[in-house]
Amino acid sequence: MRILSHILSASLLSFVVLSGCVKDPSDGGGDGGDDTSTPALTDQDQDGVPAEEDCDDNNADLGATAEDGDCDGTLTAEDCDDTDASSTILAEDGDCDGVLTADDCDDGDSSLNLDDADSDGYSTCDGDCDDSDSSLEPADADSDGYSTCEGDCRDTDADFYPSDSDGDGVKDFCGWIDLSVGGNHSCSMKSSGTLECWGWDKFGQSSPPSGSFLSLSAGDYNVCGVKNDGSVACWGDDYYGQSSPPSGPYKNVSAGGYHSCAVDSNGSVDCWGDDSFGQSSPPRETFASVSVGSNHSCGLKDNGSVNCWGYDNYGQSSPPSGKFKSLSVNWYHSCGLKDNGSVACWGFDNLGQSSPPSGTFTSVNTGGYHTCGVESSGSVVCWGDDSYGQATPPAGTFVRVSGGSAHSCGVMSDGNVDCWGKDNYGQATAP
Repeated sequence: MRILSHILSASLLSFVVLSGCVKDPSDGGGDGGDDTSTPALTDQDQDGVPAEEDCDDNNADLGATAEDGDCDGTLTAEDCDDTDASSTILAEDGDCDGVLTADDCDDGDSSLNLDDADSDGYSTCDGDCDDSDSSLEPADADSDGYSTCEGDCRDTDADFYPSDSDGDGVKDFCGWIDLSVGGNHSCSMKSSGTLECWGWDKFGQSSPPSGSFLSLSAGDYNVCGVKNDGSVACWGDDYYGQSSPPSGPYKNVSAGGYHSCAVDSNGSVDCWGDDSFGQSSPPRETFASVSVGSNHSCGLKDNGSVNCWGYDNYGQSSPPSGKFKSLSVNWYHSCGLKDNGSVACWGFDNLGQSSPPSGTFTSVNTGGYHTCGVESSGSVVCWGDDSYGQATPPAGTFVRVSGGSAHSCGVMSDGNVDCWGKDNYGQATAP
């Protein structure tokens, strides 16, 4: 009986002890409600990186995100872009340009690779200056010494190439570099100095000679230009001898109605052709440039003052005082660009051709009964007769403008020529 009592007492004690180890559902920690221990972090792939820091805890080949940001299996230090799992690795693409080393001409320069992105037949490794623009390539198609990558605006015509438009030593312009509009014809000069004319050609005024020129001037029925050697060549109507210049040499030339004038190397003015009103009898003074109209002529002196001679029935040969930078004379009126950029005109003003608007201009040119100027913004403004739209220029940026009898043309900043106004002989249809 005593033995049985001892056995029951031991069993009861064991139950009490074991009961103390049973988890109380109300104790979230299972240790009496005061659990401060940290649960162990799991590492399913046994790579030593806890699951919370592992790119893929089921793949031991992928490590911690801290060392492989895009989880592509390449460490950050060896990855071209550790935020993009599709990017290349340094061992295979040294300059990280997306082109593998084996396919790259210079794997140390990301701007050079063998891709031809614009499908023009040239990669940056071949010298393509802009592989996103198929119009730019390193080849010199017309063998003029310039490619489109070097600024050649028309690589199919060897007479067009970059030129120094402002004489600062930088070849900053490509296209038609000079322009002059006559009665019903127009002429323009290419980079090479060769000329092209269009419009009325009854007297051969739109058929220029071959060779290279430095400047040109279109009159009513003829054209004159200064050649590289300083001699003057004229073509077109020669009834009054206006297309038969003396030998020269000359610095600049101007063709008018039936006479022409030029400034020689000493600053003296020589004129030839009709002299019915004294328009071909210049004063014995020194001039920097000359411009002629139908029956009068004006010269710009070195000090900026203007002197005119010839027919003066409308005051076209009576210039205002002041300093000018350039002159332009046509039928019966004259205009000049003053030192401050404003324009002053004098002479016949029946249609407002001698009433310029206010503003700042870079050049001015007179037509028959209208006048046009290039503003400092590059826009062209015209005033006077607009019967054929010759005084309604198109929008755009221009570098020069010239007016004829009833049409006008301008050279735009991209080197192209645009014309407007009367076009009965094709004089306003630029090449």
